[in-house]
Amino acid sequence: MYHPLGRGFKTSAIAALVCTASSALGADNTLTPLEEIVVTAERRAQSLQDVPLSISAITGDSLNALKVNRSEDLMGLVPNLNIAKSNLGRSRTIIRGIGGSAGDNPGMNQKVALFIDDVYVARQAGMDTALFDLERIEVLRGPQGTLYGQNSIAGAINIHSVKPDQEFRAKAQLDLGNYDTVNTRFLVNGGLTNTVSAKLVLGNNKHGGFGDNQFSGDEVTETETYFGRLQFRYEHDNWDVLATLDYEDNPEVDYPASFMNGNAGDFFTLLGGAIRIPTSKTFSDDVQDAYNDFAGYQEQEQGGFSLNASYAFDNFTLTSITAYRTLDSNAARDVDTQSREVLAFYNGGEVDLSQELTLDTDQFSQEFRISGDYGDSIFYTAGLFYFREQSERSETSFGTAIPLAPLDPLVEDYHFQDIDSTSTAIYGQMTWAVTDRLNLTAGVRLSWDEKEADNIAEGRGAVSLTIDENADGSVGYRNSVDDSWDDISPKLTLDYALSDDHMVYATFARGYLSGGINFASSNLEQAEDESIFDPEVADNYEVGIKGSLLDGRATYSVSAFLIDYEDLQFQSASETGQTLTTNAATAESKGVEIELTAALSDRLSAMLAYGYTDAAYKDFCDGGVDVTAGGDDCVDANGDPALDASGVQLQYAPEDTASATLEYALPLSESELSLVLNAAYQSRWIGETDENPLIGNGGSYWLYNASLTWRGDYMPLELGLWGRNLADEEYFTDCFGGFGDTTFAVTCRSGAPRTYGVSLVYNFE
Repeated sequence: MYHPLGRGFKTSAIAALVCTASSALGADNTLTPLEEIVVTAERRAQSLQDVPLSISAITGDSLNALKVNRSEDLMGLVPNLNIAKSNLGRSRTIIRGIGGSAGDNPGMNQKVALFIDDVYVARQAGMDTALFDLERIEVLRGPQGTLYGQNSIAGAINIHSVKPDQEFRAKAQLDLGNYDTVNTRFLVNGGLTNTVSAKLVLGNNKHGGFGDNQFSGDEVTETETYFGRLQFRYEHDNWDVLATLDYEDNPEVDYPASFMNGNAGDFFTLLGGAIRIPTSKTFSDDVQDAYNDFAGYQEQEQGGFSLNASYAFDNFTLTSITAYRTLDSNAARDVDTQSREVLAFYNGGEVDLSQELTLDTDQFSQEFRISGDYGDSIFYTAGLFYFREQSERSETSFGTAIPLAPLDPLVEDYHFQDIDSTSTAIYGQMTWAVTDRLNLTAGVRLSWDEKEADNIAEGRGAVSLTIDENADGSVGYRNSVDDSWDDISPKLTLDYALSDDHMVYATFARGYLSGGINFASSNLEQAEDESIFDPEVADNYEVGIKGSLLDGRATYSVSAFLIDYEDLQFQSASETGQTLTTNAATAESKGVEIELTAALSDRLSAMLAYGYTDAAYKDFCDGGVDVTAGGDDCVDANGDPALDASGVQLQYAPEDTASATLEYALPLSESELSLVLNAAYQSRWIGETDENPLIGNGGSYWLYNASLTWRGDYMPLELGLWGRNLADEEYFTDCFGGFGDTTFAVTCRSGAPRTYGVSLVYNFE
């Protein structure tokens, strides 16, 4: 069974392990070959080892074994994949070092495209989804566009659920664990008529807080999720029609804990030590704790409907995918992340500042696709894609400020954006079998994108923190902006079969990400002059080799890549704390990915993997950051020295990701005991272009996970023990600052501590 759960060790270590596995396997020629993994990444059923691109496939069994319940649990399971989880609805998905700047701005397209059962999900909030009853997850690295409805510049994640069929199946599952964890699952599947089958999936994820609010005593970092999916499938003659209705609700819980990532010592310092805040009064040593006088909240609902209909002719198949999705996300947070007992100075006065955020989006997509064979040597896919997203987003900052006066003047700043985005594309790809061993693949994508937005900013209080004065001295603005872009993106691949078991390939693909519109500018001039940012373009060069060894008892995949980015879209905070996206000149990402799976015996299998990424800015003068100059020619708008970020590591781009997994099955009398052990590693990353310790970064860490499952042959029952982060490693998933050099608080989000529990699964017959 192929199980690329993670990336393990350096190249030399991988090579040594390959040799060790080969030696062990070579001693026994009676072992059963590995189960073949079939993927549809290229719009046709292919063995994973036959696809000429860098792709990982995680099976549903693997997800269940390691208790991967939500998308953030994929961390460490795929090489060169990082999911920087902040709060609900604000995940950042990074592949090969690209994607860290994408947040929850609806005016910005995501760099890693997410597809759930072939439906594109526009907002990264869609990654905050429960994972259950899945056939597999495919992770494609590098630009994707010539085979997909929505374009993708960094990669794509395809989540495939198990489709309904005629066989009756029903399952109930209960997980109980520490931190008051209660997860439930229920599934029923079967035929309604000879041609119609149906499936209903219901469940929830829930756990108590991982830490405490030291100010209020309440728990923080709680999770509560309820989800459901109803599917109907019609199969008759050449028709295959799947209708899906899904819904997920995350009810209101306190805003997750924020850990202050300040300088070591007795004081947290700002402005080079000019202001010192005693940490002993405000900060816990536990990264899971918070110290907020305003607990805040977060809640989110998402769901949708899709209709995937295909008709198979003799030599080709026509497919139509119609989908509608909606997302409502609300949150309120303590921006200064502390109590008013401790001063957070801004312009010489104390500030107690909180913020409310809302995001409502509706998306509609329609895709028509044709795939088929022409003779015995050509396979082709072509499609038309239309997408429209309508979003409303608001931020309200409120609180009090004391400019050393006895009265508390009100702070209330309001930003609102109504944005309408459309995307239209024609795409196609053809593979020609030049000889029995050599294939040539060529593809192209034509894209047209348009965005328009209405913006409102109002300073409603006596003091304004996020809105500057306009040129005429007024505060606030109303304006409308729009722009459009188009692009042609080609792809060319050669793959050659060295033998029946080994294949090499080389590919070039151009990626494109449309331009966008900033949210919440600081004043009218900025809203008019800096609202629009340009598209970014990537040229991806990749070579690889894949194959199987020892009569199919081991498989391997090795790839090397180089990606050149032009006009890379980059997010940073303005001096008033607003998040602005600009184009960061040029960047480069290069590295390798290695995956190995081997059946060491009929009972023991090993999965090893490793990803290396060197992702950095090649030429980037970040004039919006007021820090010590790194180069003579890098200055800000006033002509003063600014940050030269050339050569700086990209955001949330760890160099190394590694994983090793062992699975052992022990037959017992009329039952089986299965043990899965997993170790995943990620090296350090930074959250901003400046590596100032006040900004924060994530250090390197290992996570150790395990599960032990008993399955009875004589009864449809499974009993299990599971644990994640067994060493109780403290690590950060997201770190960020705000308000420029006058940062109120630099905060980090912590990953989950050690969790463990028991599982009970009953399969109804």
